Amino acid sequence: MNSLRALYPAAEAIARRPVATLLLLAAALTPLLVASTGVRPDNSLASWFVAGDPALERYEAFLGEYGSDEAILVGFDVPEGAHSPEGIALQRRIAARLGEVDGVARVMAGGELPPPLARGLVAADGRAAAVVAWMDVRDDIGDVRGRIIEDVRKDVGAELDPLGRTAHFAGNGVLYEGLNQQTMRDTGVFLSLALVVMVVLLRIGLGSMRAVAFALGAPLLASMAAIGVLGLSGRPFTVVGSALPTLVLVIALPDAIHVLL
Repeated sequence: MNSLRALYPAAEAIARRPVATLLLLAAALTPLLVASTGVRPDNSLASWFVAGDPALERYEAFLGEYGSDEAILVGFDVPEGAHSPEGIALQRRIAARLGEVDGVARVMAGGELPPPLARGLVAADGRAAAVVAWMDVRDDIGDVRGRIIEDVRKDVGAELDPLGRTAHFAGNGVLYEGLNQQTMRDTGVFLSLALVVMVVLLRIGLGSMRAVAFALGAPLLASMAAIGVLGLSGRPFTVVGSALPTLVLVIALPDAIHVLL
């Protein structure tokens, strides 16, 4: 109780100067709210380690020696045979296109390898094959990964669509990009559902939409500010971190209601 009483003078000072308080609050929150709009999801392998972790250092050493482990594996049917002249020509055309994509370091076509070495890239019956494209090692890979994958999809489609064939995509790069997209979708879905439930329950409990707006205003700002802090700290926004906005909102809401009541 003594600690709470110590806050009374500060609360009275804030109540006497509402305009100044709002200006100071806006000045403090604006950088965080701006930073929150620039947060991008990152679910790559390195984002799950802390700086200095021996496992991360070995991983980075591997990348420095052997290049990126982010690969795009493109699989497709080759009815004429992966090792037939027509099948090899098709794979070479696709590989040549992918080699021209900005951000692709190297490409390998399974059908161009001798049968013993092509295992895993050519089906056992030879009627399906895969082309693998490795991305460049670059600091901005999280920003350009989606564009690289989309360019690869377009170039592969340019060769396979006229033949009526469908490509299937896999690999680390595709997985990371899929996780990033799912992270943003999960954040939007969970936050939206939480808001809908809160608005309905608060409307029933508080009796007016004005009270609901007051109750949710501060928690929503706190939720966005938390994302801003995450962005300014340089920490990645992972699929686990996607729960942060909803978590802050749920924790802050009872405090806001307590103040109102």
